[in-house]
Amino acid sequence: TSTDIDRPWSQMYAGAMSDFDYVQTEALAQGNMNYAACAMIMKAYCFQYMTDVWGDVPFSDALKGSSLLTPAYDKQEDVYKGIEKMLLNATAMIDLNSDKHPGSEDVLFGGDMHHWLELANTLRLKVYLRQAYTSESARCKDSVMAMTTRGYEFLTVDAAIGYSGAQAMKNPLNTTISALGDYNLLASATIIDSMSSM
Repeated sequence: TSTDIDRPWSQMYAGAMSDFDYVQTEALAQGNMNYAACAMIMKAYCFQYMTDVWGDVPFSDALKGSSLLTPAYDKQEDVYKGIEKMLLNATAMIDLNSDKHPGSEDVLFGGDMHHWLELANTLRLKVYLRQAYTSESARCKDSVMAMTTRGYEFLTVDAAIGYSGAQAMKNPLNTTISALGDYNLLASATIIDSMSSM
């Protein structure tokens, strides 16, 4: 349909990131720092996905709801810097010894805050790698070296949600393919002819 093409955009901003922003706000209000950290890390992941795919995206003006329906687009380099700051703030909030942390509702790690810390470090590393050939390369290289020197741990387990196939738990790509039929995944003559001519 006419809305299929912008589905990732709308689901990220109006869906996932708005939800994570709400969790972060409520958790901070209740002094539940581990929940807030998890929400911030997921927001950082979503923003990184958006800027990796589209470049300049709304960031500093984003997630303000009906009070700002036309947010300004930030330059990609500024989005990466904002993501880095978000991840640094999130890791500072994580308290591995606190009894206040997610449990079974945490579909990624089952409340294991050590894995959340590793995920935040891994996402920071990814941010630095994305800027390896930009004007930020020297600073990013120094940051990676500092993380390594300080013994930061990175994720060694999958951070993935399994789709069960139950209602509202289906892979959205599979849902689209099933609705349109398998022909949706065939290569076009245009791309085949173009690649064959190389």
